[in-house]
Amino acid sequence: QQQQQQQQQQQSQGLNSNEEIVTNIIMLSRIFCKIGEIKVSLNNNGGGNNLGMNIGMGAVDNGYNDFQNGLQLLSNNEYEQQYLSLGNDADTNKNTDTNTDTNTMVMDVNKFMNMAQWKEARANLFLYMGQMSSEKDALQCFTNAISDLKDCITLLEQSILPHIKSPQQQQSSQNNDIQELEMTLMETKKQLCGAYCSIAELYITDLCYEPNAEQECERALTLALELDKVQQEAAAKVNAKAARAANVNANVTVTVTVAPDAVQAMANLRLCQNRFMEAIPFILDAYSRMKVGCEAMADLVGLGRDEDGNDGGMATTMTATTMSTNHKNSKKEIVAKELKDDVLEATNSLPGFEFRCQTAKILLECAANLQQSATATQEVLGQEELNIEKKEEQRMFCIEAAIQTLGSLMAENDEVIETWYLLGCAFQSKSISSSNANSNAKSADDCDASRHYFENALQMLLRTKEQLEQEQQFSFQQGPTDMMKMDNDEGDGDTCNPIADIVHKIEDVKAKLAEVEQSTSTRMDE
Repeated sequence: QQQQQQQQQQQSQGLNSNEEIVTNIIMLSRIFCKIGEIKVSLNNNGGGNNLGMNIGMGAVDNGYNDFQNGLQLLSNNEYEQQYLSLGNDADTNKNTDTNTDTNTMVMDVNKFMNMAQWKEARANLFLYMGQMSSEKDALQCFTNAISDLKDCITLLEQSILPHIKSPQQQQSSQNNDIQELEMTLMETKKQLCGAYCSIAELYITDLCYEPNAEQECERALTLALELDKVQQEAAAKVNAKAARAANVNANVTVTVTVAPDAVQAMANLRLCQNRFMEAIPFILDAYSRMKVGCEAMADLVGLGRDEDGNDGGMATTMTATTMSTNHKNSKKEIVAKELKDDVLEATNSLPGFEFRCQTAKILLECAANLQQSATATQEVLGQEELNIEKKEEQRMFCIEAAIQTLGSLMAENDEVIETWYLLGCAFQSKSISSSNANSNAKSADDCDASRHYFENALQMLLRTKEQLEQEQQFSFQQGPTDMMKMDNDEGDGDTCNPIADIVHKIEDVKAKLAEVEQSTSTRMDE
């Protein structure tokens, strides 16, 4: 008996030692992942480079190496093989008799969780490396991430199973553990949905010339939308439980929302396929999930809705200096108010800067297509007034949604030129109405707002051009070596000339300002 006890203790100590090693490996891999993430974000902070240029390749390469170091820790490891065999055993025991020893199953939960964390950590590294790669390399990274995330979901579901099978556990403090596991499971499914969306984006961009690109894109987004539906149902259950637990009425603010990645990706695909009417419901669904947070942030910069549901616009009668000063002062006051409001959670859970920028672009593109469609319908079928009115209503809603989304970007970072330019485009589009009756004053305000944003974008572009020219002149003064390096960089077809790009954007903004002036002049003549 003593020998048996000693053997059991040795096995237990060995198991604890292995678990400790696995935990440390996972922690170290996450540290590598965080280091790489920081190195990349240092060159892509606050919504990216103002000019939309590529971030420094040196920092990207260093970050990529850190991701690779983390991945090496989690790949082909003897400890992974031990836990993989446990996962396989769990798969074979999914449908075991309900009389199975629950205590034994609970003891295995830690192993399930360790393996799930292992898979999740490795999937994150693959996702980062996929974002920094291109074409087939990126596809392979995302495919590997999907495989690990699927395994992670299976392991998390097996971790929840012992709690569900034990009535005593359900009535105890283990309810908190179940809720934490359910939230982790939702987050993992969110990552899996995002990975499918990344593959779809690859087939729209880098792999668009593949013979089966459109079919693969559709397949990836179909899987993403299926996950999105499951996520919606799970979020509804979690929110219902939270409301009952807190004894809150039916008007309680939703505490869990589902990321809009899948629906926005499908909207983008439908636009690429010239099926813009099918894209509209998807992009409006995406906006509806961000609406509360976007409107709250847009209100900080004077672009929120008033009590009648109209956009506030900007006080275009002010000078730029006065507007900037008032904007900063009012922003501080409203921030203090919003910090106490329920919408704070919604603003904190908003998607990233680039994602919302893409949302606004898709909304504006849908609005432009609706304008063209309504005009064509009016010219060919003059009797279909109802259809025209419906399209005009949809168009204006898309524009208003774009303005709110761009307002949230402006509140986050008001030094991104593209945001100013897109707001100018949004108000310019808003000033065009198919029914001009009783709308001249409103259109004039929209034209003024459009001019304001375009003029600020132009001034920012001119300053940026001047800075780039000064930097280029300084580089020329450093000697032949730097000059040869610049020549080599400019000779690379994959490298864009930043000054030429800025000049092109300046001409584009000037053309937009000319259109606004012409529209204002025409309206005054009428």
